[in-house]
Amino acid sequence: MDRAQPLPLYYRIKQDLLVAIDEGRLQPGDRVPSERELTENYKVSRMTARHALAILEQEGFLRRVQGKGSFVAPPKLEQTLLGLTSFTEEMRRRGLVPSTQVRLVEEVRAGERVAEHLKALPEERIYMVERLRLASGDPMALERVYLPMRLVQGLPDLDLTGSLYEILIQHFGIRLVNAVQSLEAVLADPEESAALHVPLGSALLAMTRVSYSATGEPIEYVRSLYRADRYRFTVSLSRKEDVAL
Repeated sequence: MDRAQPLPLYYRIKQDLLVAIDEGRLQPGDRVPSERELTENYKVSRMTARHALAILEQEGFLRRVQGKGSFVAPPKLEQTLLGLTSFTEEMRRRGLVPSTQVRLVEEVRAGERVAEHLKALPEERIYMVERLRLASGDPMALERVYLPMRLVQGLPDLDLTGSLYEILIQHFGIRLVNAVQSLEAVLADPEESAALHVPLGSALLAMTRVSYSATGEPIEYVRSLYRADRYRFTVSLSRKEDVAL
């Protein structure tokens, strides 16, 4: 290692490992050099090597297995923001097995915030459904869905482990056709970190969405927390020729 370069030592280790992953010299599931090996190869302290591995783990490139070392993580799941699709559809399209753990279903008062999204009164009764979404057994997202009771009477009696979009169509004749969605970065609190199997304070992608029927009526308000180490969203952009940048 050329110590004359003005890059932090841990950062240069991190970048070398990223290049090896990008070039395919390190494949998903491969063990990466241990702290001791990095210390010897780069002539750095054990703390520096540990810091480089920790950052790669936080960013989702590595997975640490207690007593065995660090391994290259599977590629992040990628979802486009151009279409209204369910988690179940997205996972099946990627050849993964979607599953759901229903954590909570209850009747609640809408309140000011949810009522605003659903164009309801704050006193209106709604269903709140909290679910943990998994892909081939791995926790991917923790979601809370709010739906007006007047539109989905009897929802708690149904099997909510599948696609909610399919349930709305099959049992209530409601088809969601468009949505308004936003994304922001948040940090996992104790409950979220336990549910998603990530360290406390890990980066999460918080997605909020209001989905509408063909008549323009808001049907669903959902807030989902996705693991930033396993998931990313993409969007395609185009430039109009008559617009100057």
